[in-house]
Amino acid sequence: MRNVKLPALCLLACLAMPALGHAQAKDKDITKSEVRNFDAYLDKHQDVRADLEKNPKLIDDPAYLDKHPHLKVFLEHHPNTREELRENPQAFMHRENRYEKTEDKKMKKK
Repeated sequence: MRNVKLPALCLLACLAMPALGHAQAKDKDITKSEVRNFDAYLDKHQDVRADLEKNPKLIDDPAYLDKHPHLKVFLEHHPNTREELRENPQAFMHRENRYEKTEDKKMKKK
């Protein structure tokens, strides 16, 4: 019985590896240009930034998009950004927040 458990555990570990890799790769799907474009949009719309930092899933709320048609237009013109926000909103907003902080540091140095 002991000899059967080890191969079964190895098989389970191998099957779990792609899932773990996928979870880590979600953030890697987000491109720098998507983050930069979204940051530029949010710089002009601080109210949307504040809302999405609290609840990034608002990008899928039709009522919210109706109140912010400029966000709806931005997402229509940036379908990859919209897709990444839908797939992993927290990761995307985290990346945007990091980008914003590095941008702020660069501005302070000038």
